[in-house]
Amino acid sequence: MMYKQSPKINSNEQRMNQIHRNYVAADYNQNYSNNLLNSQMAEKMMIAYKHQKSEKKPLVTKKIRMVDPFSNKYQRDINSFAYVYEAGGIPCKINYNTQGNMKIQWIQDVNIQTIPYDPVLVTCFNGLLEDVHPYLAIATTAIQFMLQNEAAQEKIIYVLPKLVLPLRSALSSKSDKVFGSAIKILMQALLLIQVFIECCWISSEQISEIVPSPYLAEIESFSFRRANQTMSYCFGKQWGILTHQLGF
Repeated sequence: MMYKQSPKINSNEQRMNQIHRNYVAADYNQNYSNNLLNSQMAEKMMIAYKHQKSEKKPLVTKKIRMVDPFSNKYQRDINSFAYVYEAGGIPCKINYNTQGNMKIQWIQDVNIQTIPYDPVLVTCFNGLLEDVHPYLAIATTAIQFMLQNEAAQEKIIYVLPKLVLPLRSALSSKSDKVFGSAIKILMQALLLIQVFIECCWISSEQISEIVPSPYLAEIESFSFRRANQTMSYCFGKQWGILTHQLGF
């Protein structure tokens, strides 16, 4: 049996040509395998991307402590802010916009001059102790609205003695939300008292009778104990000016 022999390479030129052809063939095979691998990887990545895009991402929501509508916790105490609000004693309601942000809206045809600040404002000050959403936000917004209204500021003078105790309790609360809301209301109330004195609606002696100095000192210690350096500067500067003008 005769075997076919490979052609003999006689010259160096033929040998170099054969080496070049082998190198080109090997390089082509390697490039082909790399391209095939890259195409397979690209196809896998495209499938994974489409699968990831088709999956719905879970919505990340803030965990807010809210009231349980099936619980009777706030219905036991008829003097609590939550009970009064649910019974319609506070003439405002909650509205949510398309982004889910809460907005307090007063009921239509509500005249701030005819609202009895005692007990509405006093009840809202008691609402500063509520650490459950949305009662704290409702109480804070309602207080700010009633304190800012110039037409009804004279009513605040007669209810000042009833506002000291709930504000003092809110400033001593362990909840940061309650303390922050109480700080805002306290600053607004102090500035309002300063306006009363400048308008001669009330004297510093009458303020001393309504809000005794030990209460003011205790409120000051609560505020500086809980506040940071920035809050101490902002609150302490106003506190120093107001207490100096009030004569404490």
